[in-house]
Amino acid sequence: MLELQRALGQRGSVVAEGRDIGTVIFPEAEVKIYLDASVHERGRRRYEELRASGRDVTLEETIRELEERDKRDSERDVAPLRKAEDALAIDSSRLSAEAVRELVMRSVKQKSLTN
Repeated sequence: MLELQRALGQRGSVVAEGRDIGTVIFPEAEVKIYLDASVHERGRRRYEELRASGRDVTLEETIRELEERDKRDSERDVAPLRKAEDALAIDSSRLSAEAVRELVMRSVKQKSLTN
């Protein structure tokens, strides 16, 4: 599977997301973004999504599950969650989706001007 993913990336013009995309799947990607937010903000966003879909969950439970997932993903032996050294880190805790998009697009445009 990893070989297939990398082969797709070699064609160029690929946008991919995931917890190991910039460190394992596409370590040679021209632009890498490490998008994050506080666990409380991610929990709030996820809680709202779950409630909107009819799930009966609490905010505290949702945050706890995210904390557990982060811990598991950060401590796993294969492809642990981490920021690639050359990735632009964006903390979206207090940013709108539009503001995040602007930061990402600015990074992509900047990279294309330097290549």
